Amino acid sequence: MEDNKNKKYDAFLKRLVVEAGLEEPSADFTHTVLNKIETVSKMNTVFVYKPLISKKTWWFLAVMVSGLFVYIVFGNPIVESNLPYLMELKKLLAFNMTGRLTVTTASNTVVYGLLAFTFFMVVQIFWLDRKYAKSLGMG
Repeated sequence: MEDNKNKKYDAFLKRLVVEAGLEEPSADFTHTVLNKIETVSKMNTVFVYKPLISKKTWWFLAVMVSGLFVYIVFGNPIVESNLPYLMELKKLLAFNMTGRLTVTTASNTVVYGLLAFTFFMVVQIFWLDRKYAKSLGMG
């Protein structure tokens, strides 16, 4: 009984395959596939990171700021004809910040809250950076 059922099922499937026939691809099948492959390969180009400000520029700015700082600290800013006096850096050197600030106290809750906020902000920045680098295929 079971064998007869399998033979009928097998004959039915053979008849369906013969009636349906083999499927032929369209005439421009190869051309279409190659165009899609070309499009995908163009989309997968590697992103090359170029910083907005180059390393040379950062080094130049660091040297200039350091030089200006050293000149202000160890130079002679009292002479009226020099550059810091023209920029009124003499007033900046004489500025007493501690005398102008009022004394404020914060509760432990505020301090812990700010510490937690800072910690989670830093963690989120690193997590987003790693996720972004993975999405670009750089990490």
